[in-house]
Amino acid sequence: MNEPELFPISVEGVWGFIDRNGEVVIAPRFEHARPFSEGLACVKVPGTSAVDRELERSYEGFISVDGAFVIPPGPLEKAAAFERYDCHSYGDFHEGLARIHLNDATGIDGFIDRAGKLVIWPEFDSSRDFSEGLAYVELGRRWSGANPDRVGFIDRLGNFVIENNAFTSALDFAEGRATVEVLGKSGARERALIDTQGRYVIPPGVYSWISRAVCGAIWVVTQESVGLVDLDGKEIVSPGVFDQINESVDGKIFAAVRNGRRILIDSTGSQVAEVSASGQIGCFQGGMATIKRNGKFGYIDASGTECVSPTFDFAGPFKGSLALVRFGSTDAYVDRTGRLVWQTDQWEQPNRNGVRPPLSDFLPVNLLEAIPLSYNWMGIRNAILFSAGGELSALLDWYRRRFTIEVDYENQSIYDDRLEGIQFRILGAHERPIEVTAVDGATDEVEEFSAFLGCSNLEELKRKRPTAIHGMLIDR
Repeated sequence: MNEPELFPISVEGVWGFIDRNGEVVIAPRFEHARPFSEGLACVKVPGTSAVDRELERSYEGFISVDGAFVIPPGPLEKAAAFERYDCHSYGDFHEGLARIHLNDATGIDGFIDRAGKLVIWPEFDSSRDFSEGLAYVELGRRWSGANPDRVGFIDRLGNFVIENNAFTSALDFAEGRATVEVLGKSGARERALIDTQGRYVIPPGVYSWISRAVCGAIWVVTQESVGLVDLDGKEIVSPGVFDQINESVDGKIFAAVRNGRRILIDSTGSQVAEVSASGQIGCFQGGMATIKRNGKFGYIDASGTECVSPTFDFAGPFKGSLALVRFGSTDAYVDRTGRLVWQTDQWEQPNRNGVRPPLSDFLPVNLLEAIPLSYNWMGIRNAILFSAGGELSALLDWYRRRFTIEVDYENQSIYDDRLEGIQFRILGAHERPIEVTAVDGATDEVEEFSAFLGCSNLEELKRKRPTAIHGMLIDR
């Protein structure tokens, strides 16, 4: 789709958009805004009715690149058909359809078209975006442990094309393959790879993790080793050949480490370049990868050249021409040379505005994004997923300085010995303890965290901010 590149900005918590040159093309006027996808961007505005104002209720809608609403905010025309309907939220458009979620974290999902019409009736307990004509859904999932009614992938008409109630989660289809998670015989979750007929290409239990296909290569983990396989599950790079291989989000370049050397390989396993600059390399996205040195972030390109020196406290992935960075109190967009094209000291972490009390009071100081959990997990009152900049240790120190903390599991196993991260309870500031769990997005732990929760929202955060801290706030 031939359309101008536009990037969301926030000034004092009010959102708008700039172009690739840093010029404001849609003046800030929204409560929140997400990046454009297929020519439409989801934005949030306050409701206008007396009841909306009394309840401080906001609504999401979609605008085009000229800033005009294509799908207006407000209750859907057919919303009255849903019992207890009081709000809705949208996913981004993929293949002409966007997810709609009704009734907060305890609701149901369906899909709308670009005209805002319900084309797949909301009935699913959870869902993912459409990719290659298919979307993963769960119908009748019982989080108490009982089997769901139906789980699998639906087509654009809402019909099940692949159905397997053993699935507990899945990634989107890419290049005719999808990674799924199933319950093994021991009750443990195991990863597998399926084709568009639902047949296993890689059966459950072969690898501890399987990523999405990227340019014919699939990133896999077995025990402590990482490798690459092709679309048929045949090894391209055997696990253990490299000490580490980072995933590639949307290109054919993978950053690898062997005997201390940082090497860039392509999706055939061939060496492309060697990175001479020191530092920890992140995942390639948009043709660039972050490099972290002495606690600061910069960028390298696909030739291994350090094109932006590490000077930022946080560096997001390149999406088109620009990437969002932070240094000190300044949020900015930079181009591929590191030139600042737009900046502000008044971003004010606008994502806090969409989080309800009491959890809004406990979001970390270096917050990058905060979104609700995509389903009602274990009967909790409220749960918020967040991404934050900096280090886990700094995050823990900030919470310790600000709140009274109990049950600190720093650098120990959490969630039944499945994760390495931090977990604690905040006491004294609320009638119920607030639980905090966080893991380092630059490690494999975020994959385990995502698999444990089975939450598509966390997977979205991980893809958007692969080097950030990812965590969850819980009010039980």
